[in-house]
Amino acid sequence: MLRSVVAVLVLAGVLSAQANKPAGDTKPSGPAPEVSVPTYGNTTCPLMNRPVKPDMFVDTPHGRVLVCCKNCVAKAKKDPEGTYAKAYPTPQKVGNKTDPISGKPVKEGVTAVYLGHEINLEDAKHAKAVVANGDIYVTLLTKPEIKDVNNTKDPTNDKPVTDNHFAVVGTSLIRLSSADSVEAVKKDPAKAIEKAQKSAKK
Repeated sequence: MLRSVVAVLVLAGVLSAQANKPAGDTKPSGPAPEVSVPTYGNTTCPLMNRPVKPDMFVDTPHGRVLVCCKNCVAKAKKDPEGTYAKAYPTPQKVGNKTDPISGKPVKEGVTAVYLGHEINLEDAKHAKAVVANGDIYVTLLTKPEIKDVNNTKDPTNDKPVTDNHFAVVGTSLIRLSSADSVEAVKKDPAKAIEKAQKSAKK
């Protein structure tokens, strides 16, 4: 009998504590969603077969190719297409059925190539936009569980988003104004998603 009375009193205390909990105190339980930034750049210099350096590169129509030194930068600039071909000799077909820009069914033979990934298109005019946001589109097309929030403002500073700057928070891809915003997203991922959704394209 005594145990029953104690159990009732404990339960009453728990219920009372919940009832007195501030209305604004609604922090979600469990770990924060993981934040990542998938990238597809080469890690080995196509000219010297050495590890690349992030500040050594040449821009090509198919994305940025990293190299290992200033000498390789000079060589790569003389032949960007050849340098790209050495870095990515065999394109991987993404196999998408709809154009990532228009959402319409793709047409046979119409593609964009970004850092070794061949992306199908409905209109060849979309190739430039696809390459400009290549990391974003390769991520979305190769990882179907990830969904684009399609926000127009950076949730960490309210600045307009810019090409190819983003972070994946859990299964949501949010666009950013610069790579510097990633650390701010990591500090409060849930808030970043919430704010990004407010500027999402309808």
